[in-house]
Amino acid sequence: MYPMLFNLIPTYTVMLLLGVVGALILFNVLTKKYKMPNKAYNYYFYTGIIAIVVGMMAAAFFDALYKGLVKELFQAVGTFFTSGVFKTASGVTFYGGLIGGAVTFVVAFLIAKPEVRREFPLLLKLAPPCILVAHALGRVGCFFAGCCYGVEGEGFMFFHFHDGEANFGTNIIEAVFLAVLIIPSLKFIDYSLFIYMFGYGLFRFFIEFARADNRGASIGVLTPSQFISVLLLAGGLIMLALYILYKKQIIHIKLFGKPIKAGAAKVQTESENAAKEDNSDADNK
Repeated sequence: MYPMLFNLIPTYTVMLLLGVVGALILFNVLTKKYKMPNKAYNYYFYTGIIAIVVGMMAAAFFDALYKGLVKELFQAVGTFFTSGVFKTASGVTFYGGLIGGAVTFVVAFLIAKPEVRREFPLLLKLAPPCILVAHALGRVGCFFAGCCYGVEGEGFMFFHFHDGEANFGTNIIEAVFLAVLIIPSLKFIDYSLFIYMFGYGLFRFFIEFARADNRGASIGVLTPSQFISVLLLAGGLIMLALYILYKKQIIHIKLFGKPIKAGAAKVQTESENAAKEDNSDADNK
């Protein structure tokens, strides 16, 4: 397709950077809208920067693991530090990046101060739409770079990514799906994590049947991505169940702190105001 932009920079890199910037801008907008405290915002924003770096390294590692090229990847890293040239047959895989980023946030959550940790449930609501922005633009980058394509054939949604037969545009179809998924994730923000995990997991499981690039060693009858998709689907359902039970105060997750009901908060505020009025009357007397 169009792997280089103006013959200067890889188009995939440009789209990936646009995706990261777009995700960070949306995160800034959402945290202001939903009033995340500045201390928590700063902590999770910089955690996000670290998660992007860790995610990229994990994406490369998991792709090399899929393809049995781990040794070659580490050799390429060693060559880079000695010669400044990085060349490897492995690429990157989204699920690897997602796992690396998620682990980074979990570690950051566990070492955070209580007032920052308390905002983690809000982060879980705001992060999915941001991830979707980066993910969608990244898949557009895949389309231009000519990777993550589908089976060979001719007709609608078939593109010539390389010399020879055309391939089904699984990459651009995925980009469109992710872009559409942003809408319900913003509209139903309380359930955005479930929408992302379940929606993308289901989509990715079935789109894998149309993929024709190197999928790595199979896990039984499933590709590595299909196996992770199943875990994502199960995780989405578990997260939905936990959220509903937590919101109804049927269960209490101590790590987050117990949520205060709106009615209870109102009663508490009225009691405080009454106490202030009593003190004021006493002073006047």
